[in-house]
Amino acid sequence: MAKKVEIERIKKFFRERNALEHYNDGEIAQRMGVTKSSYSSYINGRYPITNVFLKRFYAAFEEELKTIRETMPVYLKPDEITPEEVKKIRELERRVNKLSESHELIIMDIRRLEERLGHLIEAAFEKMETLVTQAATGRKSPVPGSADEKGKKKSGTTKKTVKKKPSKGTDEKEKS
Repeated sequence: MAKKVEIERIKKFFRERNALEHYNDGEIAQRMGVTKSSYSSYINGRYPITNVFLKRFYAAFEEELKTIRETMPVYLKPDEITPEEVKKIRELERRVNKLSESHELIIMDIRRLEERLGHLIEAAFEKMETLVTQAATGRKSPVPGSADEKGKKKSGTTKKTVKKKPSKGTDEKEKS
C-alpha cells in the first residue's frame, strides 16, 4: 500500500499549482505526462493525490516554481506583526473605505448626469422631429424662443393703443 501524503504537502501543491497562473490544466497534465481527465480527477478529489503524482508535478515544474518562490512576498503570521504594522494596516483599511464611499458617490453622480443627458437628447430629438415634419409639410413655424418669434403676439387679435386723457390737475399746470 502507498504511503499516505501529508495534508501540508497537499496544501503546498495546491498553492504552487495556483501560482502557475499562465498554465491551464491541460498544459500542466501534458507536462506531467498524464491525461487531462486523469489530472482533473486528482485535482477535483476523485483520485487521492499520491506521492507519485506530486513527484511528476514537481519534476515537470520545479524550475518555474523555484523562480516563483524567490519572487513571492513572504507574509508574516499575525503574532509576528508589530504595532506599527497594525497601525499602517488600519490606516490602509480606512483609506479603502473612504475610496469605496467616494467611488459610490461618483457612480451616483454619473448616473444622474446620464439621466439628464438622456432627457436633453430626447428633447432635442423631439425638436428636430417637429422641424423636419414642419419642413416636409411646407409650414414655417418658428421654434419657441427663437429670434423669429420675438415680438409676435400669440393670439390672433392685436392690442389697440389707448391714449390716456390727462388728469385734471395737470391741465391747469400746463396752461399756466
